Amino acid sequence: MQRSAFESFHPWVIFGYLAAVLAVTMSTMHPVMIVTSFVISLVYSLFLCGRVVWKRSVMTGLGVAVFTMGILPLFRHNGATPLFYINDMAVTRENILFGGMMTLLLLAVLQWFYVWNELFGAEKIMYLIGRFFPAVSLVITMTLRYLPLLERRMDQIRAGERGMGSGSSVLRRLSVLLSWSLEDSIETSTAMETRGYGIGRRSSFHLFHFRKRDAVMLVVFTGLTAVIIGQFLRQKASCQYYPVIRYAPLGQMYLLPAGFGLLAMLPLVYDVWQWMVRSLEERKQGNTDANIAMAQYLEQTYGVPYHERKARETREGEM
Repeated sequence: MQRSAFESFHPWVIFGYLAAVLAVTMSTMHPVMIVTSFVISLVYSLFLCGRVVWKRSVMTGLGVAVFTMGILPLFRHNGATPLFYINDMAVTRENILFGGMMTLLLLAVLQWFYVWNELFGAEKIMYLIGRFFPAVSLVITMTLRYLPLLERRMDQIRAGERGMGSGSSVLRRLSVLLSWSLEDSIETSTAMETRGYGIGRRSSFHLFHFRKRDAVMLVVFTGLTAVIIGQFLRQKASCQYYPVIRYAPLGQMYLLPAGFGLLAMLPLVYDVWQWMVRSLEERKQGNTDANIAMAQYLEQTYGVPYHERKARETREGEM
């Protein structure tokens, strides 16, 4: 797992980027667009979350693929290209391809939400909607907190049972988890009441400031989004699976996947650029440290400061 430099942008910029990417992904069934979104979301989620995303995506994808590509075509017989027959019922190519695209679309959306979870923490949600809907923001924040918390507590319950050398049923573990969570909720509500929650309008504190780079990034992804919307309005993203597969060829809609690919890769491009800048700075710092060490060594060896010795040699060479 790694931290993304894109996290340091203003919450409104991050929210706008994620909303635009998710909206475009869920607005088309064009194979090129779905594959583009799936590949970029997979790469970025692996960069942020590690291999756990790959394991979850594979398990989810297998389950969805079995249903959409294996079971659904047995009950839906739309399409004009039968591949084979089962009990005089046609299994068509269009149904299988549609199921495959639906699987990739679901996985792409799921992986983008993994990215959302890493880039958009609870403090950013509180910042965006806390002033307008404080109760809603509190509920969302607590819900996002409890989902991983319940998973960690269940792991602790299993570890405790293994440590005692005993096991129990799933219902018993769920009962312990529920009791633990209810007790924690009572303590949380008591602490909120003692600190004056609900008495009056709460003040807020944040460290987010809209800077020049936020404005530049906002202009960039707004321009790319405008290009994508224009291509959508020109029907470049239209795709038909039934009765036969029809969609705009890549040569006529190249601006759409190119614009969407650039939009989706903005955080990765920014991370790579930041990595290159840091590498150059570290290299310069390393060269500076090496020069200082060499100067100190020469001064200790010859008794003359290094820069004075070089200046003297230069003057003698000119003479």
